[in-house]
Amino acid sequence: MPWNANAKAGALVAINFLLSPEAQSRKGNIDIWGDPSVLKAEFLSGSAKAHEAFKSVPETHPSWQSAIEKEWLQRYGS
Repeated sequence: MPWNANAKAGALVAINFLLSPEAQSRKGNIDIWGDPSVLKAEFLSGSAKAHEAFKSVPETHPSWQSAIEKEWLQRYGS
């Protein structure tokens, strides 16, 4: 949240809700959102408890950057 936000109290309410076990459990439900929670499984309920985090994919080697940018521009333009 920016230091000069006009509605800090409202932003904190929204942040606290989004980080609540109820909201994170709902977010973890594959029929609703399906993302892994930021909370430990012990704080979640339902199917979100069994949901595992996605496996990470390693980044490409930096030497590929020029080739990727060239192909991107060719496909999608400037």
